[in-house]
Amino acid sequence: MVNLSQNLRTLTHDCPQVTDSYRRRPHKVRWDQFSNQGDPVLSARTRRATAAGATALTALLTAGLTALPAHAAAGTLTISGQAAYALPTDGSTQQLQLTIADPQSTKPQLSKVTIDTSALAGIASYQSTAGCTAQGATFTCDEFIGNGSTELQLPFQAAKGAKLGASGKLHLTAATPDGGSASFDTALTVGGTKLSVKPLPAQNGLKVGSTITTGLEITNNGPLASTQTNIEIYSDTALPMHQYGNCLYDHSSGIESLAICTINTGIAPGETVHLDPVQFDVTSQALGEDIEFNVSPQPVDLARFSSTDKFVQGSGPRLTLGKPESPAPIPSTVAELNMNVGADLEVSVDNSADFVALGSWKPQAGGKQGTLEVGLRNDGPAMISSRAGSSVADLQVILPAGVKATTVPNGCRAANLSDPAGRTMYRCDTKDTQLAGSKITFDFGIQVDDPTATRNGLVDFVNGEAPSDFNATDKLSFDPNPANNSVQLAFGAQAATASPSTAPATAISAAPASSAPTASPTKAAGQDLAFTGGGSNSGTIAAVGAGVVVLGAGALVYANRRRKAATHN
Repeated sequence: MVNLSQNLRTLTHDCPQVTDSYRRRPHKVRWDQFSNQGDPVLSARTRRATAAGATALTALLTAGLTALPAHAAAGTLTISGQAAYALPTDGSTQQLQLTIADPQSTKPQLSKVTIDTSALAGIASYQSTAGCTAQGATFTCDEFIGNGSTELQLPFQAAKGAKLGASGKLHLTAATPDGGSASFDTALTVGGTKLSVKPLPAQNGLKVGSTITTGLEITNNGPLASTQTNIEIYSDTALPMHQYGNCLYDHSSGIESLAICTINTGIAPGETVHLDPVQFDVTSQALGEDIEFNVSPQPVDLARFSSTDKFVQGSGPRLTLGKPESPAPIPSTVAELNMNVGADLEVSVDNSADFVALGSWKPQAGGKQGTLEVGLRNDGPAMISSRAGSSVADLQVILPAGVKATTVPNGCRAANLSDPAGRTMYRCDTKDTQLAGSKITFDFGIQVDDPTATRNGLVDFVNGEAPSDFNATDKLSFDPNPANNSVQLAFGAQAATASPSTAPATAISAAPASSAPTASPTKAAGQDLAFTGGGSNSGTIAAVGAGVVVLGAGALVYANRRRKAATHN
């Protein structure tokens, strides 16, 4: 089956760098009016997957049309996947993606998975027996579960001569040595829809307080008709979507919004339909955004979202496809042949954000040691997020000769630079989203060889993708006020605080760590800026000559974006 190769995928999946609760879609780069120096506007959207619960909400959304749930006889073992999968009619293989999970398991374990294809005779066949034993139409395979879950990719192919639209049930079970067991049924259908969505032109130069109106043009290029159309709509809270009666809304993250809309109307082969215009308000936090639409004939399984997501039924008119809806959802085994069908609407707003540098020196032992706190505050009005999921702007900190860091906070690392003046540099990752009014700080443990000497250092904002450089002069193109992008401090016997502004903000601090930090900072209302340490998104703060801490300006412009959920097939 997927035994050996899947174990490799599992080991990759289990790496800490990629197993947090947030998944990222592939990076995209676009250029727009905010970048007057050719800087790419980057953004990323949160894919909130896994976790449990939401059974009642799933029923609310789909009236019982979601995938049949896994039934755990013991423990917390589950199997999850789509209610139906489409098989190509050209004889090519379709990979069915399912997940086996045991979130309460404390150690890796081997599960025994059975794949019962007896109801698929003449319809579909399983295309791999590697690592499995076969008995008639049932295959038994050993599957390794690491870090609480593993992904199954089961190759199936439509049987030769199978009739278009023919459908049969695939039955899976799983069992673990600790007594956990689960089962899952899904339908395999020959053929399916093959939806496409016409690209949406960008809307630029929008004003705060205006309204965005957009629709979708959807065509079914596949051989089968659907009976229902489901649309996931992702936007940041800076662009709240208007209310519609057949949508569920989730704003629980405080940064991003999700609407799941169920339209009881199918799309016939060759038919093109038009989604009613959908409206979004442009708030003061908007700058560079995108709105993502994902389209599928299958209901959205809310169980794949986190238990912290809070879906609320919308009010107001129902969205339609320009033709009457069925009185109620019509069950269907028709699935989508394409991957991630949808469109993105890119939006730019005439707006800006004011990043403010913060710094303080708290000496101890007569100034021979102490704590250096550096930070960033966004005085708005816009929220800033990195489209690539990287730091919105790194803090580049330079410590002078004779001053060294004894402890480095989580999210920071030393730059690999040599300097004739004996300076050292660190870069700190400020994470990929800064809401208006938010603040993030980093505490360094510092040792000073001579507190009576003049010690000046520098900290500045730099583009999170820029290389470390003692002479960096980056500018933040969304920030029209570079005057407060720097602060100065002296490393001496006296405490010093330098803050260009004293406006209130929500503080988020990363705790110091010695070598491989694993800080657990507090979480501000409406945002998630917890540090995981290291990784490709971690910056480096640096040490500078002279006793000045300066927070400069970075050069990239960032857009507020949400990480796209890979939802279908």
